[in-house]
Amino acid sequence: MISYTCNNGLLTVKKTPEFDLEKTVLSGQIFRYFKNGSAGYTVLSRDRYAVCSENAENTEILSNDAEYFAKYFDFARDYGIIYESYLDRP
Repeated sequence: MISYTCNNGLLTVKKTPEFDLEKTVLSGQIFRYFKNGSAGYTVLSRDRYAVCSENAENTEILSNDAEYFAKYFDFARDYGIIYESYLDRP
């Protein structure tokens, strides 16, 4: 699981190898997004938006539906198990 807090539409995600904002947005799985200069990305999904940025310690996602984007970015999944399964392969 990727640990995050939610406060008034702001998701705060501690920096972790399991969630890389740029790699996630540019993975090809997100179709509607805009780069906000060097400040991050705006992601659109249905009638929802998320303005995503990073600082030295956190990724911050400001949204009109924060819980939707917590599910959208799949923070509940344990990616450590997935990574470990790849490490066990020859």
